[in-house]
Amino acid sequence: MLGNLPLRGVPVSQEEIVVRYDGPALQEHAMDVEALAPALLALADLCKSVNEKYNGERASVNLLIRADVEQQCFQIKFQLFQTVLKSVRSLLDDEKITTAKEIFEWLGILKGPALGLFGLLKGLKGRQPDQITMTVENGNNVAQINVQGDVYIADPRAVELLKDSKILTDAAKVTAPNLREGYDNLEFRQNGRTVESFTKEDARAIAEMRASSIEPTSVLPESTVRATVKIRRAVYDGVGKWTIQHEKSRDVAMLDTEWLGRFQRNEVEAPPGSLLDVEMRVSEIELDAKNNPISDPDYSIVKVYNEIPPPKVPDLFVGEH
Repeated sequence: MLGNLPLRGVPVSQEEIVVRYDGPALQEHAMDVEALAPALLALADLCKSVNEKYNGERASVNLLIRADVEQQCFQIKFQLFQTVLKSVRSLLDDEKITTAKEIFEWLGILKGPALGLFGLLKGLKGRQPDQITMTVENGNNVAQINVQGDVYIADPRAVELLKDSKILTDAAKVTAPNLREGYDNLEFRQNGRTVESFTKEDARAIAEMRASSIEPTSVLPESTVRATVKIRRAVYDGVGKWTIQHEKSRDVAMLDTEWLGRFQRNEVEAPPGSLLDVEMRVSEIELDAKNNPISDPDYSIVKVYNEIPPPKVPDLFVGEH
C-alpha cells in the first residue's frame, strides 16, 4: 500500500489513470512481457523527466502499477505518487511545484485545458509544425500549432516537450506495442472514460516524429478598450476609414453602423475636432523574442457612447455697428 512505500519527503500529490491495450492478441488478458516492459518503463521515465524538468530536485515521483483485468483486453492501473523533499516546507508554501495531475495533463494522459504531448503527437501525424504561436484562449496560456493547414491548441509545456528527443523516444515506446500483430489500440482512461486513444497508424506516426526546432512566437490576443478619441477626419458617406487621434493618428473602421447612420443623416453633430467616447477593438499583436510588438495593431470602433463637438469660437464682431 502507499503508506508502506519507502519514499523520502512529504506526500503531496497523487493521480490515477488506466492504460489499456486492446486487440485480438489480448483477449486472454495476457500480454507479451517484451512488449509491455519497455512501454511501462518508458511511461515511468516520461513522468520522471517532466517532474525533473519543472521541479528539479524539490520533488520526486513514483509510478505504481496494478494489473486490472477487463474483458478481451489488457489494462493496467497507474498511480503517480509525488513527494516534496523535506527541505521544501509544503506544496502550499511553494506554488511552483508541478503536481502529479499537471504532469499527466502536460503529457496528455489526463485531459487538461488544451492538448498534452500525446494528443499533440497524434494530431501532428509525424509532421513538423509550420508555426507555433503562444497566445491566450479562455483565460489559459496556450500554444497554437499550425501544420499544413491544420490548427491545434496545445498546452505550452507540451510544445516544450515536443523539442526533447528523449521524451519523444519514450512516448514512442509507450505506443510501440500497437505496432505488433494482434495489438490494435491503446487508450488512456480515467474514471471509466477515454482520455486519448491511439491506433496502429498513430503509433507509426509517433515513432517517426522528430524533435521540433520551430521557435514559438507570441501574440497578445485581441482585446477591447474604452477611450476618448479625437476625430481628425470623418467619413460623411459610405463606410470608409475614419482618422482619429488616440496616442497617435490612426485610421480606424467605424463598426457602430447605428451611430454612423445617424451621423451621416446629420442627426449627430461631430465635425473634425470633436471628441468621441468609444469602445474600440484592438487586433492581436505579434511580439518578438523580447516581447516587443513587431507591428502596430488594427483598431476598430465598435461602439460610440457619446460625442463632444469642439468648442465654438465666439464671434467678436457680433453686436458691433
